[in-house]
Amino acid sequence: MASFAIFLVSMLFSSIPFSALANQNCTQTNQTLVSNPSTSIAGGESAVLAYRSPLWPKIPGAQWIWKSYLVTDPQVQDTVVFQKDFTLEGAVTSGTLSIAGDDYYKISVNGNQVASESGEDNFKTIRTFPISSSLFHSGKNTITFQVTNAKYFYRTGASPYTNPAGLIYALHLNSEICANPAETKSTTTAMLVAASGAFPFSLKNSLKYEILALMLLLVIFVGLKRYSESLKEKF
Repeated sequence: MASFAIFLVSMLFSSIPFSALANQNCTQTNQTLVSNPSTSIAGGESAVLAYRSPLWPKIPGAQWIWKSYLVTDPQVQDTVVFQKDFTLEGAVTSGTLSIAGDDYYKISVNGNQVASESGEDNFKTIRTFPISSSLFHSGKNTITFQVTNAKYFYRTGASPYTNPAGLIYALHLNSEICANPAETKSTTTAMLVAASGAFPFSLKNSLKYEILALMLLLVIFVGLKRYSESLKEKF
């Protein structure tokens, strides 16, 4: 009977998330990545601070960047690809990106496009996009910005000051870092725990009730078993 009881309790523990059995220590963290010269240009060069037009909005802590302080030729359309590499230790739970660009831009996270804007007034407005947490992973991650500066629309008056180019952004990430990432406990380990009598008294109330219910059923089963054996002895 003892071995049968151990088996039943072991089956229960094998279906319980391991995070409920262990005192899982999770820490909520957040980080913000902003545009500045630490952002790189595809090819390995670092971005530089751009001439900031009076029409461009601000993002706290971020700076307008481009491949040069002033555009080389304001009457020629130019596209620059920027990227920011960063490392994550835990799992991202949510993310948002605030961005403005002069003029058009496309955004990708680890090779997956998440947003694009081709309007003419992107340099006037900060837009915020939600970024799916599923696009991030533990370790190295990369966010990429493809920014296009359109050629000057008028025949005269073109200059680096009337047709500037730039990008500004802030990536906000909320993450969870857990000391014990395992989510389930193997049946073999659960059987050892049950057999040794090391029952986890720190379980949540719902799990305690499930264990008490199982033990009650076990007592009823033992009682019925003994009653059946006593009847056999009489007859």
